[in-house]
Amino acid sequence: VTTQTLTDCTINANSRTATYTNEISSNKTFTLTVGDGQNTASKSISIAFRNKIYYGSSAIPSNFNSAFILGLSKNKFATSKSGSFSITVGSNEYGFIAFPSSFGTLTSVKIGGFDTDVTSCGNISFTNSSGGVATYSIYRTGRHSLGAITMVIS
Repeated sequence: VTTQTLTDCTINANSRTATYTNEISSNKTFTLTVGDGQNTASKSISIAFRNKIYYGSSAIPSNFNSAFILGLSKNKFATSKSGSFSITVGSNEYGFIAFPSSFGTLTSVKIGGFDTDVTSCGNISFTNSSGGVATYSIYRTGRHSLGAITMVIS
C-alpha cells in the first residue's frame, strides 16, 4: 500500500489505524481508498440513524410528554410503523404505541386477528434519551385491561 485515505479521518500509515474525532449526529458514510501505485480499491460503510417505536401499557396520563414515551416498557428501532408489538395491558391501563409522525397515521391495528379500534392521543415534540428531537404520534387501545396482547400494525 502506497496511498490510503478514509473519509474525514487521520490515518496512521505505520499501524494502519484511523482516528475520527468528530461527533456523529446524522447519517454518515465512510469510504476507505487504498492504492499500491498501480491499482486502487475502495470500500464504503454507512452509519444510519433510526428512530425507535415505543410501546407498553399505562393509565392515561394528565400530560403526554417525552417522559411518558420513555416510560413505556418496550422499544425497538424501526423504519416504519408496521410490525408486531407484544405487551401486557394491566388492570385499568391501556396499550400505548408511539412512533415518529413521519411514519404516517395508524390505520390498521389487529389484536388476536381482529381489527381493533385505537384512539389518537395526538402528536408531541419528543426528545429521546440521546437528546434527539422528533415529532411523535401517540395512540392507545380503545379498551383497557386487555391482558397479554399482540398488536399487529400494517
